[in-house]
Amino acid sequence: MKKAFISIVLAAASPLVAQQAAAPAVQAPEKVVARVNGETITKAKLDQLWSRMGQRARQQYEKTGGGKAGFLDNYVRKRLLLQQALKSGFDKKADVQADLDAAKESALFDLYVRDVVAASVVSEADVRKFYEDNQNQMVRPEQVYLRFLLIGTSNRTDADASALAAQVMSELFTQQRSILSGGGKAAQFGEVFSAAARKYSDHTSAQTGGLFGWMSRDQLDAQLGESAFSMKPGTMSGVMKTDIGYALLYVEDYRAAQKESFEDVRTALREFLLSQKQAEIVQKVNEMTAGLQSTAKVEVFRENVE
Repeated sequence: MKKAFISIVLAAASPLVAQQAAAPAVQAPEKVVARVNGETITKAKLDQLWSRMGQRARQQYEKTGGGKAGFLDNYVRKRLLLQQALKSGFDKKADVQADLDAAKESALFDLYVRDVVAASVVSEADVRKFYEDNQNQMVRPEQVYLRFLLIGTSNRTDADASALAAQVMSELFTQQRSILSGGGKAAQFGEVFSAAARKYSDHTSAQTGGLFGWMSRDQLDAQLGESAFSMKPGTMSGVMKTDIGYALLYVEDYRAAQKESFEDVRTALREFLLSQKQAEIVQKVNEMTAGLQSTAKVEVFRENVE
């Protein structure tokens, strides 16, 4: 596997298994990340959904979708629509029930193939060996926790975009000085920048307050990456001209490069190895179904197939 691809895999991977101490006598209440019309979404639920999401989808969220926070925003909107569907009784319709049954059957098949059948093709030992053989590449690159605000030029003249960007920057710097001079913390400015992104930004991240989340240098445009990684946490950039408009960056946090543990990257590495063994997995499925069919009582009435 190419080094660049492994880096992408590691950037997308999120910690799935943590070292656990002995359970306390009284467990702390679960952390709540959202409530939707009284329905509670816990951090544990969010982490489970995030970890079971496909690698490519996670990469997309990390790159342009606001990371896990952006995923939560989308999940909240999904729950609102699902609540409406249930409230209206849509799920009770016969054709909907049939589609739900078919989707459940398909999902069960896919999960069984992935977690059981494919285990004989890509074993836990295979994943561990791959990790050990590529130790020098099992490093999460340095990252910044980034927010982004874009004044685009597709819907206004360059002069108008430049003037608006300068105005927004001036307003933000004024509010930042006010917060810091009043004894406030730098983190409070993150909320101000987020509000400004929702109000002014023409980028798709506007709906999540301009949140890009944790980004490595190679996930950003060269100009933005150079600027973001030269900034200290809690600071905002000046206006930068880009191919699509005028941008402002806010770096909330920074973390240095570090080696990833096997537990952190196990799922991402297994997904990669499975993608390399698709032909073998299909063959294993065919062998297994042939074996089951040879001992099962199966009757097929082709004359009734129209």
